[in-house]
Amino acid sequence: MTVSLSAEVIRAMGFRPFAEGESVSASFVSLSVYETRGIALQSPAPLVNTGTVAGVNYSLAIGAALNETCHAVSGDTYVDDEKTWTTGKGTNGPFLLVQIGPTPVYTVTTGQIKTESDGSLTTYESFPALRTDLAAIEAATLPRLVTSLSCSLAAVDQYLELRKLDRVTAGKTDTGQAVHDLRIHFSGSGYASLSTPPESLLAGLQDTVALAPHINIKAARFFALGMAEDDDFKKFLYFFLALEVETHAVFGRIDHALALQQLLDPASNPLPAALALLKRQTDQIRNLFDRFVWNAACAWSGISEADVQQFKQLKTARDDIAHGTLTEPPGGYARQAQQLARKILRL
Repeated sequence: MTVSLSAEVIRAMGFRPFAEGESVSASFVSLSVYETRGIALQSPAPLVNTGTVAGVNYSLAIGAALNETCHAVSGDTYVDDEKTWTTGKGTNGPFLLVQIGPTPVYTVTTGQIKTESDGSLTTYESFPALRTDLAAIEAATLPRLVTSLSCSLAAVDQYLELRKLDRVTAGKTDTGQAVHDLRIHFSGSGYASLSTPPESLLAGLQDTVALAPHINIKAARFFALGMAEDDDFKKFLYFFLALEVETHAVFGRIDHALALQQLLDPASNPLPAALALLKRQTDQIRNLFDRFVWNAACAWSGISEADVQQFKQLKTARDDIAHGTLTEPPGGYARQAQQLARKILRL
């Protein structure tokens, strides 16, 4: 929760009101830190890639050491005492850093400000539009990036979890001076990691940049929620929702007349009336499972009969939960839903 501080406490923290005529102009980025569970780096050197999605610039970096990886992506260290920070977070890495932004330049003339010993500026809740604006661009980009990273960094059947550890915002003035806008707030598992060579990770980052703009944002939001969830019941439902949303979206993009012609015989020339008749039948496909099968036949070249049967089992479990027959998914179903969602989202 956010805490409102009294003027006396703010002064005791070293802040002062803006002087008359004083202003600060700065743009900001958000930096999210994830632990990549399931990947064991073969090289400690950070790997970096950049891209644009939904009109927003971003940078990605993956590495063994937090500060070194942060410096590679942002030109700055993340914490003064990395060992204490990682111990407190219960992590040993590897680390994935996602930097989003910068935002447009904000200019403020009121608020609370202080100059730190290193020359940087710290303000106290002085950029009123910053958090809303950053939240909006993160909502448009982070789900796509987290989903794309999950699809690109690991094989379909490989265990991979992106465990979010922290998020900060940082700004810079037009002269390069660092700005931090302060807000006061309070807020057991096991896994195996697969040794991954740096060239595979770099290829994964490059695939992420290519895939992210094409990821369905609605499916990506559910997939990202599943990645962030610890409870298997909620993970299963989120990943299945990603499967469901993507299935309906792909079905809506299929040229059914062309698909039917190809399925009948690409070399033949069927009567237009016959194609129209068959297309009317596809217009009646409403059932989620039937649409999944049709997508597998017409749009998803990498989906096998085993995948179709697995989806049927997952859907049965989801339906049983919805009808109250099951109170939780069978063991392993959350991971199966994640893997199948990852498989169709990367197609």
